[in-house]
Amino acid sequence: MNPSLAWGYETVPQTHLNDRVMAYDRGKGLGGSSQINFSVFQYGSRDDYDEIARLVEDDEWSWSHTQQRFKQLLTYHLEPQIPEMYKKYFDPVESIHGQNGPLHVSIPPVWEHELKDILDIWKASGYELNTDLNNGTIGLAIGPSTAYKGYRITAADLLEDAPSNLTIITNAQVERILFEGKRATGIRANGRDFLASKEIILCAGALDSPKLLMLSGVGPAEHLQQHNIPLVQDLPQVGKGLKDHYWLAPTWIRAEHTTDRHKYYQSPELQAKAREQFEKDGTGPLAELYAVLALGFFKHDAIYASEEFKALPKEFREYMLKPTVPAFEVLLDPLVAEYFTDPPGSPALASMGVGLMNAQSTGEVTLQSSDYRQPLLYDPKCFSHPFDRRVAIEATRAVLEVAESPAFAKDTVGVLKVPKSKSDEDILEYWRENVVSMW
Repeated sequence: MNPSLAWGYETVPQTHLNDRVMAYDRGKGLGGSSQINFSVFQYGSRDDYDEIARLVEDDEWSWSHTQQRFKQLLTYHLEPQIPEMYKKYFDPVESIHGQNGPLHVSIPPVWEHELKDILDIWKASGYELNTDLNNGTIGLAIGPSTAYKGYRITAADLLEDAPSNLTIITNAQVERILFEGKRATGIRANGRDFLASKEIILCAGALDSPKLLMLSGVGPAEHLQQHNIPLVQDLPQVGKGLKDHYWLAPTWIRAEHTTDRHKYYQSPELQAKAREQFEKDGTGPLAELYAVLALGFFKHDAIYASEEFKALPKEFREYMLKPTVPAFEVLLDPLVAEYFTDPPGSPALASMGVGLMNAQSTGEVTLQSSDYRQPLLYDPKCFSHPFDRRVAIEATRAVLEVAESPAFAKDTVGVLKVPKSKSDEDILEYWRENVVSMW
């Protein structure tokens, strides 16, 4: 929400979402999107990396190799002591996590009580636990944070002991890549040319790397000609193949005793005290609030039995059926937007977010101008594939069934944002009106 930290990108109106526009934020500045993310430290599952290795025919991408790279990157802090009541949910094996890397990952000193309550409910509903989110398997897990002693850790923190020959230029926007013939020789940024003696690494993310290529004359020839950009190389696939995954957060009004969050956001006095305490010793609500989330990654028989799944290519179906490849994701105890948008009017609330994994909808990014200051047109074509709609239906239905369990329902006072019913059409319409990108 802060334009000094985020680019504020948006998609074009999405045909399959009642022509809604979705926020497509990216972080601005040193550290990139690690400045604005949820700070949950999580990498994929074992079969994800092994599948990448298979696709690119390079074993360096396999789980065994990437796990070692993550280990070199991290210092994984497990102090203070994990609260005893949470040990059945969170018990990482220290030996598989790094202890000497520049990226600090930790848990806060205090965990909000409602997290244990919702974990107990999901466990009682038959969902399997995973005591370490980053051990390569799936299940219900607690997420450690890219934070340490109350402060967010970003990619910029990895530069703390950078070598003396590293120069970083901030407040500069890259305009294009420079070419001599078909050989890249440098970049232009803020009207200045920076020439390379050895190599150029283009690492501007899924949204802005294709932008720089197309502005520099590398991309679909006809599209570049429309914007009077001299062609360096006709590469029709630049800008194509955009994939994302999507989520929304069904939200219930809860009994007063279930959470303290609404009291905090309703009270400027509590917020002022929290800031004073944090500035004094780095403790208190600002160091703890939202710092621990639970995430669940699950398979689902109804999805695999569906006609939409059976219609997928055989190779992809085989991948989806591997042991550690989930069909959907849940986020338990996440941010509730109403606490920020309407703090005085927000009662006690609880969300159980649900996300689509391995979405099949495929979109594209295109130029709207040859002006480097203009963002691309982003069209992920969300919900255009029938398999994504089926996953949304079955995953949402699973979440609603947990919400209807006696253990959760006994403290539910009302509904804030949920589908009208568990029918396919009501669930789909709920998604069309509420789905957002998970970036």
